[in-house]
Amino acid sequence: MRYEPIKHYSEAEIKNAVKENNADKLLLMVLSVALYSDEHEYAENFCVQFSNHEHFNVRGNAILGFAHISRIHGKLNEIRIKPIIENALKDASEYVRGHAVDAMDETKFFLNWKYEMLKSSVIYDKDPKKQLKKEEKRATKLLQGKIIKKICRSRKAEIIIDFKDGTRFSIDWRGHENELDLSITGNFEEND
Repeated sequence: MRYEPIKHYSEAEIKNAVKENNADKLLLMVLSVALYSDEHEYAENFCVQFSNHEHFNVRGNAILGFAHISRIHGKLNEIRIKPIIENALKDASEYVRGHAVDAMDETKFFLNWKYEMLKSSVIYDKDPKKQLKKEEKRATKLLQGKIIKKICRSRKAEIIIDFKDGTRFSIDWRGHENELDLSITGNFEEND
């Protein structure tokens, strides 16, 4: 698979991808709907629909969609979405688990959701130093060998690095939480 920038797809393109159940199209559609839909409930329902998809990229991007919806619209149905994110933290795919961490971080930040650290989560470690090492190792593995296209700042506390293959790495300082948030978006293979 190759990464493509997320564009705003038409309703017809979205319906066609859903009808075909084409993973290569759906993994882009879930992010497109999350990023560009003016209706947060439609975007939320669309991401819920694909949060259990058999293909890890579709599943992971649907979970990441919740992060985008929380940031863009400032609302999600906590009773419905929070358990989906928590279950994704235990997914067999590291890609899905990584996006579940992103969704958890964004919903904590933008919606003030509270999460208990999940003992069974493969991504999270109660020891902060071990947690940072896991994140460091994952970021290094996902970005290794990629060529930078451009570096930009969307706001004072954020740096975005776009790579030639379309991968995006963002670094966001959350001063009120005294935390640095790292996010990697792209289309990765199962073993990445």
